[in-house]
Amino acid sequence: MKKSIVIVATLVAALAFSSSVFAKKEQAIKFDMKELTCKELLEMEADDMGVILMWLDGYLSGVTSDTKFDSNQFGTFSGSLGEHCAVNQGDKVVDASHKIGLQ
Repeated sequence: MKKSIVIVATLVAALAFSSSVFAKKEQAIKFDMKELTCKELLEMEADDMGVILMWLDGYLSGVTSDTKFDSNQFGTFSGSLGEHCAVNQGDKVVDASHKIGLQ
């Protein structure tokens, strides 16, 4: 439980500074999202993790044709994904997101 709280707090901090992240980033991050594992996600820097979580939210919104953004729902999703990934580090992030975000 403590790790998921840390992950959510890290996410909030990353999102708060996301505009400065894009301005300061010297090298772009590139991932094949279908291959990204939970372990790799958990080992990312906070700003990169925030970008990936926002991408996942947008991806799932596209899958479901949901055009609304709810920060509370996003926080719940991010926390649930963090908890899942902490226990299932070998899982692919996109697969885990489908299990969690499309319930």
